[in-house]
Amino acid sequence: MTYENQREYPVLGTFTGDKKLIIDTPVTLTGSYAAARSAVIPIAMGEQAILNIAYTMGAAETGNSLNFKIEFSTNGVTYHQDISQTTASGAATLYKLEYTFAATGAAGTYDYIRFPLPIAEGYAKIWVKETGIAANGGLCYVTATVSGK
Repeated sequence: MTYENQREYPVLGTFTGDKKLIIDTPVTLTGSYAAARSAVIPIAMGEQAILNIAYTMGAAETGNSLNFKIEFSTNGVTYHQDISQTTASGAATLYKLEYTFAATGAAGTYDYIRFPLPIAEGYAKIWVKETGIAANGGLCYVTATVSGK
């Protein structure tokens, strides 16, 4: 499918460039979600949105994972997180949905993944953290490609 409009937004990290974003500084990850490692993405005018995520473990780290959660909002103020569920004996238990990506490359080598976002509200907010940190937090940067007519 070809889209008339396609915009790449810098989300996490610092970037230069106008037509093509060039990473300057990735975000250093810690073991908790925090405002410094979160960002809002305007998706209201799109028909499709993709998160482009690059992640590497910190120096001398092994077996770490990138964790992220996504929240959605109609007004850019109040955000709601998607849920997942398990069912046992006819009862459903709901959980706030988080995603985990286990690093496949060595420390210092970026893994590149893409994650589709549903477009049902005007804004999406991504939060990132890392699990398994022994001493050195990993690095991450995120862009969002929003496409539409």
